[in-house]
This record gives sequence, C-alpha cells and structure tokens, in this order.
Amino acid sequence: MNTPSEPRGTNVIITLGAWVAYGLLFFIFYPTQGSSLAVLVILPVVVTGGLWGVRGGLAAGLLSVPLNTFLLNWVGDLGGGWDVVWRAGGGPSLLVAGLLGWFSGYLHEVRQREKQEWAERRQAAEALQQREQRSNSLIKNAPDVIFTLGLDGTFISLNPAFEALTGWPIEDWVGQPFIALLHPDDRLMADRQLQRVRQGEALSNFELRLHSQSNDYLIAAINASPWRQGGAVVGVVGIARDITSRHQMEAALRESEQKYQALYIETRRQLPELTLLEEIRKVLAAELDLPALFYKVVESIAQIFGYTHVSLYLLEGETLVLQHEAGYGNRSLTRIPITQGVAGRVARTGQPVLVEDVRTDPDFLATVEGIVSEVCVPLWDEGRVSGIINIESTASTIVLTENDLRLMLAVSESIGVAMIRARLHTSLQASERRFRALVENALDVITLLEGNGTMRYNSPSIEKTLGYHPAALVGRNILELVHPEDLPKITGVLAEIAQTPDLIRHAETRLRHADGSWRTVEGLGRNLLKHPEVAGIVVNYRDITERKQAEQALRESEQRYQLVAEVTSDVIWDWNLVTGELTWNEGAHTRLGYQANEIGATSDWWEERLHPDDHHRVLTSMQATLDERRTSWLEEYRFRNAEGTYRDFLDKASISYEPGGKPVRMIGAMTDVTERKRAEAQVQLRLAELEAVARVSSALRAAQNLSDMLPILLSEVLSLLHTQDGSIVLHDQTQGGMYPFIGRGWFAKLDPTPLRAGEGVAGHVLASGEIYRSADFAHDPRIRAATRSKIPDGSGGVCVPIRTAREVIGVMFIAVPRPREVTKDEVRLLTTLAEMAGNAIHRTRLHEQTERNLQRLTALRTIDQTIITSADLPLSLNVLLDQVIMHLAADAANVWRYQPHSQTLTWAAGRGFRSSRMEQTRFHLGEGAAGVVALERASIQLPDLSMIETPANLAVLATAEAFRAYHAMPLLAKGQVVGVLEVFHRRPFQPEQEWLDFLEALAGQAAIAIDNADLFENLHRTNTELALAYDATIEGWSRALDLRDKETAGHTQRVTEMTLRLAQALGVSDAELVHIRRGALLHDIGKMGVPDGILLKPGPLTDAEWQVMKQHPQYAYDMLMPIAYLRPALDIPYCHHEKWDGTGYPRGLRGEQIPLAARIFAVVDVWDALRFERPYRSAWPEAKVLEHLHSLSGIHFEPQIVELFLKTLLGIS
Repeated sequence: MNTPSEPRGTNVIITLGAWVAYGLLFFIFYPTQGSSLAVLVILPVVVTGGLWGVRGGLAAGLLSVPLNTFLLNWVGDLGGGWDVVWRAGGGPSLLVAGLLGWFSGYLHEVRQREKQEWAERRQAAEALQQREQRSNSLIKNAPDVIFTLGLDGTFISLNPAFEALTGWPIEDWVGQPFIALLHPDDRLMADRQLQRVRQGEALSNFELRLHSQSNDYLIAAINASPWRQGGAVVGVVGIARDITSRHQMEAALRESEQKYQALYIETRRQLPELTLLEEIRKVLAAELDLPALFYKVVESIAQIFGYTHVSLYLLEGETLVLQHEAGYGNRSLTRIPITQGVAGRVARTGQPVLVEDVRTDPDFLATVEGIVSEVCVPLWDEGRVSGIINIESTASTIVLTENDLRLMLAVSESIGVAMIRARLHTSLQASERRFRALVENALDVITLLEGNGTMRYNSPSIEKTLGYHPAALVGRNILELVHPEDLPKITGVLAEIAQTPDLIRHAETRLRHADGSWRTVEGLGRNLLKHPEVAGIVVNYRDITERKQAEQALRESEQRYQLVAEVTSDVIWDWNLVTGELTWNEGAHTRLGYQANEIGATSDWWEERLHPDDHHRVLTSMQATLDERRTSWLEEYRFRNAEGTYRDFLDKASISYEPGGKPVRMIGAMTDVTERKRAEAQVQLRLAELEAVARVSSALRAAQNLSDMLPILLSEVLSLLHTQDGSIVLHDQTQGGMYPFIGRGWFAKLDPTPLRAGEGVAGHVLASGEIYRSADFAHDPRIRAATRSKIPDGSGGVCVPIRTAREVIGVMFIAVPRPREVTKDEVRLLTTLAEMAGNAIHRTRLHEQTERNLQRLTALRTIDQTIITSADLPLSLNVLLDQVIMHLAADAANVWRYQPHSQTLTWAAGRGFRSSRMEQTRFHLGEGAAGVVALERASIQLPDLSMIETPANLAVLATAEAFRAYHAMPLLAKGQVVGVLEVFHRRPFQPEQEWLDFLEALAGQAAIAIDNADLFENLHRTNTELALAYDATIEGWSRALDLRDKETAGHTQRVTEMTLRLAQALGVSDAELVHIRRGALLHDIGKMGVPDGILLKPGPLTDAEWQVMKQHPQYAYDMLMPIAYLRPALDIPYCHHEKWDGTGYPRGLRGEQIPLAARIFAVVDVWDALRFERPYRSAWPEAKVLEHLHSLSGIHFEPQIVELFLKTLLGIS
C-alpha cells in the first residue's frame, strides 16, 4: 500500500512563500495630472543562485550588480516622471512586515492542518493493510473451507478447499451472494443466522445444504464469527465442513430403527402369521430376478397357505398382464382390463377386496367352476399400484376370511419390497462404497473381531457407548469386557459364529464400561471370515441398558398386577337354567355395593340393571350362544351398581348341557373393566390430541406471519373442541395494552378497542399467567360492561395464557354453550396448543425483527452511500430523514445544525411537518428541547406529551402539529456537537431499546454528514483562496514584465485573451484552458534574465545579442520547472518560439512535437507583436500582418491553426 503523498498545493504554498519571503517590496509612484497612483508590487527576485537555479545571462544580468543599483537603474530606464522610494537600510516598513507576517502565518496554519490530516489517513491505511494480511493468511492456509462475506451477504474471499468441496471455481462465486449457494429451504434460516453474526454474535455448528457444481446438495456444518475492523462489524468470517456422509448414516439408522420398532409391535400381534410370512420372506430375499421372483411367490403362497387358485398380475397401462398362476391351468385370464372384474377394481382403486360370496359381487369373473370366495390385494411400487395378487377358493377347500385378506396384504407388502429391492440392487452396489463412512459415524458400535475374539477395529461410537477410545481396545479380546455371569453364553455364541461361515446370531450381554460400570447391549454377529474384503467377524451392537431397566420395571409391575388380580374376587354368578335360580358371590357386595337383601334370585334382577343401550344386544348374544350350543359366552356391557352409576364389565361364562343338548347351567365371572375402558378412551383422546397438535404444528411452521398463523391456530382449536366461538388476544409490548387479533363466532362482534393491562378477563390472565374459567361470560364480573350485551347468555368457557419461554404474550378464549363445560383434558390440550402458539409467535416476531433489522441495515447503507457519493448536505439529510420516517414509524423528523460562532441551532432539513414555521426558528444553547439536548449532549424521550409538562416551544409545536410523542438525539462528531435530530409521533409512543439504538445510529450518520459537509466546505474555501492568490501573483508578474518593457505594455493581456479564444475554438477542455492562460501570462517570464541593454535596444541585435535573447525560453523553464503548480503551464513559456518546420528555438522541435498550447500561442504572439511598435521597428499595417501570417503557414505556424485563427476569430476567409 502506498503512503498517501502530500497535496501538490502545499509545495506550491511553500515555494510561493519562499518567493515572497525573499522578494523585495518597493513602492512605485507614477504622477498623473492632478493625482498620483500608488502601486504595490511584490517582485520575486532571486537572492541566491540555488533557489531557482538561474544561470547564464540571468545571473550576469541580476547578480553582477548590487541589488539596489540594479533596481534603481531598471526603474529609472522606464522613463521620466518616475520617483522611486526604496526602503532599504532601515529595513522594511511596518506595512510590509505586517503583510509578510500575516501571509507566513496563514501558510503555516494551512500546512500544519494538512500534515495532521494526512498523518491520520496514513496510520489508518497501515492498520487496514495489516488486518488484510492476517485475514488473507488465514484464508490461504486453513484446511477447511474458509470464506468471508460482506455485510450485504456476498462472498469476498474463498480458500482452495471451496473448489474441492463444491466443484465450483472460486472466481465464479467471489462477489456472489452466499444465500444463492444454499438449498432454497435453508436460505431463510441462514439469513437469520448471518444476521445474528452481523450483530456481533459468534455461531457454531449450524447446518446448511450447499449446492455443488454436480447439481447435488452437500450438508455442511458452519461456524461463523463477525469480522471486525476498528470495533465495527464489517462482514462475516466463516468455516464450512462437509458432514454429508454423517447425515446419510443418521438417516439410514433412523429408518432402520423405525422399521425395527414397527416389526417388533407387529410381531407381538401377529406372531403366528409372521411365522408363515417368514417363509415367504425367505423366498423373496433369495431372488432378485423378477420373473423368477413372481414364480416362487405364487408357488409358495399356494404351497404354504394351501390356496388352490393363486395368480399374480402386473399393471401395464390400463391392462393387468398375468405373470404366473397356480391351480388355473389353461383356464386363467392372461390379460384383464382394469375396467373388468374384481382384479380390475383393485388395480383401479388401490383398495384390497374380500369377497366371501362371489355371487354377491357383480364384478366377479368366473374362470373356474365352483369358486365361492375371492381375495384380491394391490401391489404397490413407489406410491402407485403396480399389479395385484388374487386368490380364490372353492367350497371343497376353505372359505376366505379377513385373516386371509390380512395375510395377503402382508405378502403384497413383502412383494413390493422385493420388487423395490430387485430394482435397487444396482444402486445398492454403489451404496456399499459409502459403507465405511456410515460405519465411522454410526450410532451403534461396530466391532471387527478375529476368529478368537481379538478386536481388530472399533467404530468411534464405542467411546460414547463404553467410554473407551476406539484404538485403546485394538488387540484385546472382547471376552475381557463380558460380565462373568454372561461369559459362558457369549463364549459359546462366539464359537458357534466362528465355526459357520455367514452365520448370524443375536445376543444380549453386559459389557464393562471404562468407568467400571456394566452396560447391557444387544447385537448381531456375523461370520465374514471367508470374505476377503472383511476377513473377520462383524459385531454390531447398541446400548440397551435403559430399555432393559424399563422392561424390568414393566415386568415387576405386571407381576404386581397379576398378584392383585389373583387375590381380588370378581363378581361370580351361578345360573341354574332349569330352575331359573341365580346366585352371586361376595363380589356382588364388594364390587357392586349391593347388600345381600338387595340382590334378586332370578335373572330379571340382572336384566333390569343392564344399560338400556346394551340390553337387547347382550340378551340376543346370550340366546344365540345357547341356541348354537356353544360352551362359552363372552360379552362386554354396562351394569348399574348400588350407587346408580354404570360401570363397564367383561362377562365370561361357561355353559353346561345335558346329553340331549339342553343347557342346564351357566357360571360366569364379571370383571370390572371400567378403568380399562376409560384408559382406552383416554388413549383415543390422546391420539386425537396428538393429531391435532401435529396439524397445528405443521400449520404453524408453514405460516410466515401472524396474519397467516393465528387464524389457522384458532380454526384448528375450534374444530377440535367442536365449537364455533373463540378469540385470540395479543399483548402489545410497545403500547402496553392488549388488542383482539382474531375472533370467531360471537367474539367477532365484540368491541375491538384495545384493553389496558390488567383490564378484563384477558388482562387478568395476562397479569396472573393462570387459566381462567367462566361459567357464563355474559354475567362474568370481569367482562367489560360495554361488551356484555353482545355476549349470548349461557355461553361459558376458558381463557388460557399464550406463553413463550419467558413471558405471557397473549390469551386464547374458547366458549361452549351450556350445559356443556370445557373438560380438564380439553383445557390441557388448549394449554399445549397455546404454548405451541406462543413459541411460534415468538419465532415469527423474531423473524420479523430480523427482517426489520435487515431493512435498518439497508437504510444505514443507503445513508452511507449518499454521504460518500455526495457533498450536498441537504440531499444527505433528506435521505436520512426519509429513512427515519420509514424505519422508525415516525410522523415527522428534522435536523438542527449547530452554529458554533453564534452558539445557535438553525434549521437544516425536515420531513412530515404540516407547516414551515419551524424553518425560520433559531435556538440558543439551552433554549427549548433541542437546545437542552445540544447543551447537555444527552437524548430526550417523551413518550406522551399530554402526560408531562413540556417546554413552551415544544408545547406550541405539539399543539399546532398534533404531536403526542417526542424523541431527540444530539449529533456528535469528533466529540463536538454539530446538531440535533428530533423525531415526532402524532400518537403516544413508548419505544423499545432496539428502536432507540437505531435512532442513535441514525443520529451518528447525521453527525457524519454534517461533519463531512463542514470539512468539504473548509477545504473548498481554502483551495479557492489559494487558487486566487496564485492567479493574482501570476498576473502581478505579467504586469511587472509589461512595465519593464513599455513597448510591449498590454501585450500580455491581449495575447492571453486571444489565445484562450483560439484554444476554445479548437475544442480545448476547460481544465487545459486554465494552464494555457497561466502560460500565456508568463510567456516572456524568461526575459527577466535578459539584460536591459539587449532587451530594450532600439536597433537590431547583433548575433551575440541574439544568442542571449534566445535563452529567455530556457530561463523561463529553469524558473518555472521547480514550481509544481506551474509545470502544466510551461508549454507556452518554453516552446512558443519553436517553428512548425523545426527551425525554431530553443530545442528545434518540429510539427506536432511542439505542444498544442505553444502552437496556438505562437500565431497569436506574432500577430499581436507585428501590430504594435517595438524599439527596433514600427508597427505593421493590418494587411501586411495578415499577409505575413499567410506566408509563414506551414513554415513557422501550423496551417490549420492559422486558418482557424483568420477565419473564426478575425472573420477573414
């Protein structure tokens, strides 16, 4: 990085100061008729040869005589009538000394100020360079993907690991938005996380999906930290690590766990059926070729289940095509349109069908005589019907039932899996290549053993399961970890596995943890010793200690329950069907509460106490059992006890018959199953609740804002509770009140006026955080009187708080008509849903807050860009005030600018005011609210002007503009007050801290804008003053030269003006015209080095004198070249005597080698010189001058310039 150089103007000032300091001041008085003109001339004169490097004739002409003598002679030669007063000997006059002292001090002050400013800039540049070097070193050498982002979210830099991970070239993404690299579903979360980092928070291990060049998505763990410079966050530094393989493994393990759980539940319920299905599974597992698979499936179904007619069809378009059949021979249908038959209906609808009597189904297609029943189930492949399995039975075999339908559904699922497995066989080969990664990241422990049990490898998860480092157990025998009581069993299992290739065995055992405790594990071991790629026994096990503990607790609980059941007597009854006598055991008293004298001796007593809804069903069931001569009877019904309430009983009886078949006795036991029925009902209710929670959770996740979210929540709650009246009321933390967000039923008709904190039922629940029940809202004392008339009578319900983790943010009302009441279970569900809603609302508000912060950052960037790109202070302040109005929800805002000389605040800019009366107002420090803010350098917050006594001027403004809230911030720049920012609201407004922080940030931006404007104005004024001083000095030199040579008086001004006109006609830019003007004014500055005897000689010059005269362009170059400010103007003083044909002096330049400014000036100089008298000739007539110019075109002058000069400026063709 280059150190900023000092501005060129400083060198000019120093050089000019040296000229003035070493110059001579003298007064020249030229008397005129009746008056005298006093002219003060500052004439730079070289007092040392080293300052300008003057040599040759200049040194001979100036330094060879005493200074006073030279000046007296030179001025004396100008003509009579001059009187020179040289202030020498006694020193310069007081006037001269004062001028020199002022000018020297002024230059010193400017120099010191600029030195300080440039030193500060240089230090900042060096610090920035060091930080950039450290950042570049980190990015270049880091092993993971390291990236930096700007505040706008675009990539600033990426290290080479980026290309290795994603395949994208780095140059394709530098300058691109980070969000564009992410999966669309991850972008919102990523934006929130990055926003937190921009706010200064470091985040670790949040996961995002990155889009690779191969069009796949990689999962990366992201660590991000704020990138700070000078204490401010200027971007984000992040590290990304590829965790795709780990996620794939976790997904596979979760899927495997779900399958195991489902299999375990289903196995317990259908163990007999699963035994048969296992045989089918073995057939399916052994075959990957689909035709062979279909053949084996059909034949196995026929053989294993004993079905005589089995067929399997695949769906091709709109037709079922036979793949294989058993039992049909040549009578089977090879193709069945899906519009025909039971099979077509199943393929068309995807629904399984059981036809117990084919005569009742019009779709039945008879292909074989004697078919009485049919089962047809669909085959599914990737969510669509791909075929069907059909079985049919005759009267001589079996009648198909629901069990057969269920079996075939299970078989169809297995076939579907087998079809998928066959199709995915190829992809499985590829997945095996990823096995290593899955093993390394598996949650289960995977251990590789030698045949004797020595451990060769342990997966990393062993450290979490048993506490050992994976490498620490390598070389040790696994039997060393086994519990002594389990050692014989595990030794045997290991030996059995080692003896049989590919043998798989399951086992449970206890292994010693590194901390000495015992952990119960279950696992599978497989002999892969003969597999060269493994050559070992693979053991896969997991920790089931907690599950075993839970199972043990469950067994103990079941044992206790069994013991209680054994010692507790059910209600036993004995019914003599011959005599009609019915007797009861002690359970009728202990269980039913009846006294002995209250129990009837016949069945009528029992029948009278049956629930009316169960009476007919129970008696019919009992009679059917007797008619069919079954030996047992089982029924559930409700029975009234002595208290008059009904309880659920399971009644199981045994029936005795005479040899002739007449029933003679029934002995039964009534088991009270009321609690079980209630538990079942509770389970059903809980399932319904969980479904509702799942629906609400899904809906809340999908909603983007409160307007979408809360209507969905209320609708789900009302639907679940089967009511139509409800409402959600939210707390406005900014204003401190509560307002109804949405209402349904009669709640929608209530007054929407916000409630004050603590007012009404909603305010009470908000303050207490407790659930509130009301038997009748219309008569509830907490309901506002104005609201009661709109509430229907007899409508009661509850009001539950809506909570986040820290606070209550609202309430939810649910109302139901009497006599119904909201139950405890319903209240519990409401509480759960309300808590979900609270978290969702909190999440949504955080999202909205993030969006708001992003908008505010964008606003600050907009203001920064305006300040940087424009020196127009009103424009910058207007842009800032627009952002204040927009992002602070303000009604009006303005900026006062502090004037330090008068110690007053003046209007700078404003927005949102209804009148312009404030624009002419001024405040002294301490006067008015703004004056107090500026004086005390402290902000003021007045959230409600009507509640406090306000300053007089603010009260008047509040009345005129209807303002209700006022906030003001001092504008501080470099520790100094530069103004005040005021914000007004036409309503009471209590801001949050976040709002005040943003207001402070905007105030800082306003202070920067004003400070930059002041700095620019000062620099502009300084530069203007310097430029005027330079030009005035140059013109002074020019006039001094004209005064020296009275024959050329006025020549410089004339040729300067004409040269500028000619240059403009040639299209020279305004910037170049400035240098041409200075060069024209100083074109003969070199003649200061020519002696008067040569310069003012009235006759022709000798050759030697001409040689001296021709040196004046070189003198001019030597005098002006050291002055950087005048170097661009050297072309005319140095080259105006060069000629187009190369015969000019001092360098003999030719054609366009001569600078354009010199070529222009040469024409004008000769034209003007010939038209006026000189000491060595008379003035030429105009015609002769023009003819001479024509004659020198192409020799002395450039032809095009001569033509343009004559035609454009002189009007001559």
